[in-house]
Amino acid sequence: MGIFNLKKPVKEPLPEPLPMPEPVKSEPVQESKDDYAKLKFDLMLSEIENVKAQMQMINERLKMIEKKIDQRTTIRYV
Repeated sequence: MGIFNLKKPVKEPLPEPLPMPEPVKSEPVQESKDDYAKLKFDLMLSEIENVKAQMQMINERLKMIEKKIDQRTTIRYV
């Protein structure tokens, strides 16, 4: 055999595909308005906590910047 094989391989037939299963019909879960309001309230609380954490990080960075400015004796204007 050389580099090129000129014989075509014998094609085997593909197996028959499996039948598609029927979708399962489930009844939608109905949550009461109180449950929805509680979930929404919890989401808002977590967003507020996230904003608080971001504000703390910003305040820490601002303190570091103020400290570096105070350490400088002169400010050069170019």
